[in-house]
Amino acid sequence: MLLGGWLATPPRAAVAQTLRVMPLGDSVTDGFALPGGYRAPLYTKLQQAGIDTLFVGDHQNNPTASLTAAGQQRHSGHSGWVVDGTISPTRNGLAENIATWLAPSRTPIDPDIVLLMIGTNDVIDNLQLAQAPDRIGDLITRIVSPDDGLAPDAHLILGSLIPNRQSGKQAPTDALNAALPGLVAEHQQLGESVSFVDVASYVTPADMSDLYHPNATGAAKIADAFLGGIQAFLESSQTLPGDYNADGVVDAADYTLWRDSEGQTGAGLPADGNGDGQINQGDYLVWRDHFGQGGPAAGASAAPEPAAGALGAGLLAIAAARRRQRRGRRLLVSHG
Repeated sequence: MLLGGWLATPPRAAVAQTLRVMPLGDSVTDGFALPGGYRAPLYTKLQQAGIDTLFVGDHQNNPTASLTAAGQQRHSGHSGWVVDGTISPTRNGLAENIATWLAPSRTPIDPDIVLLMIGTNDVIDNLQLAQAPDRIGDLITRIVSPDDGLAPDAHLILGSLIPNRQSGKQAPTDALNAALPGLVAEHQQLGESVSFVDVASYVTPADMSDLYHPNATGAAKIADAFLGGIQAFLESSQTLPGDYNADGVVDAADYTLWRDSEGQTGAGLPADGNGDGQINQGDYLVWRDHFGQGGPAAGASAAPEPAAGALGAGLLAIAAARRRQRRGRRLLVSHG
């Protein structure tokens, strides 16, 4: 259930926080033909669902008055762009520019979720369409590769393309869309945090304002599709507190993981149950208070107790952590 933060029961080592969403794509994202594009209805729907959201990106153009009033103008929609402009004689592309927006040396955009819809201009220009899924896949890896991605802690949601009403262009649009679910599955197997939403199943030709862009009804339907993708990701990321090895049960194996990593500090530590960046007594208490949840506990009949000295030090660490305002570990998981 979604409440004022991300989830009523936060995922392990995460706290209720503002969800940073980066809308990424071409003119449908930019709002070229409809101010705010799908971003305006999506922001409203996210707020109504109780998901506190901040849109992030390199652009602030084409907002609605309501987006501006809420401070939600930012996005990374680029009208007329393709997946990779290095193969186009006339167009820019996301692939060769994405590092300038997500590079650590720049003011951090730091998204939690990236919403990607791109490829309509590739279809319009008949731009090596047989290789278009590969280009999209390379872009996905460039963003969320856990090894060297520009935003390795982000989750990318890939959306299929909405109708293309230009003569002869719907068939190649359909062909590209058909390749996307399998593409996402391949990247999930690589350990990349990515999922797919079938935006095309929401939007009909009657929802278009011209050949390539949605009308207000179509934009609201795109927003519905991405809202569903965001909610599905957040719900799938929910894990039991204290389940430090993420096997679905809080048991002795999780205690062992806590014990062996006690004293470590840093972001993203598996046994950091309270998200304060330290493995200490507070994380033991999270495990102890949820011991046995998720299934029969294996290997222990009662929650083990740490040494008395560690208990006192841990309680002091908890008090100090509560006085600090720190952000919890990041969630990890999958136009024209």
